[in-house]
Amino acid sequence: EHKRQGVLAMFLSNAILSENDKTRAREANVVVFDQRDLAYYESLISHLGSAAKYQFFADMMPGKEVPGLRIRMPAIRFKMGGSTCYGFTVSPDYLLKICYVSHRSKGKASDIDAYQRMVSRTRLTKIKRHISDKGFFPTSIVVNLEAKKIRFDQVRQESDGDEDCGVLGWLEIRPAYRTAWIIDGQHRLFAYSGHERAAKSKLA
Repeated sequence: EHKRQGVLAMFLSNAILSENDKTRAREANVVVFDQRDLAYYESLISHLGSAAKYQFFADMMPGKEVPGLRIRMPAIRFKMGGSTCYGFTVSPDYLLKICYVSHRSKGKASDIDAYQRMVSRTRLTKIKRHISDKGFFPTSIVVNLEAKKIRFDQVRQESDGDEDCGVLGWLEIRPAYRTAWIIDGQHRLFAYSGHERAAKSKLA
């Protein structure tokens, strides 16, 4: 129903780019990866599995909308500690596509270390077994969504809407990769990477 986003990728060897080349690439909206970027993605795959490809897509199409990621779901808006919060349930399969653990500083290896500290492969394996045994998670995953990347349409309330108690409505999230930053619950989410229950389960 929608035109797909197209990306042309070229793989080169023995190519040395000058700073002027890199500047011209940025001006032409060309994303340049180097050997350290390759090492980053290899490390990411070893930790996150197939979900790592969405981090790659986000780097290849920074900020571009992907119609296939459009979603509209019922949610409750409320206030907590002066911040606006939303409570909703969504499939891990969708959340894996829009979430990231930490900002990636391109060309810096420090972010690879950050993933290694944050995501434990041993812990992921244990949680995957829990999911395979039809286990569920009684606690919520906490993500940060930028206000400009969401839309909330309040619906008619049976009583006056009270932000402290919660307001019912429909939540839309901007259809793009890397729109949600995981604050808590990355192991619960990334354990669904490549799992057959990723599309069938729900996370709050």
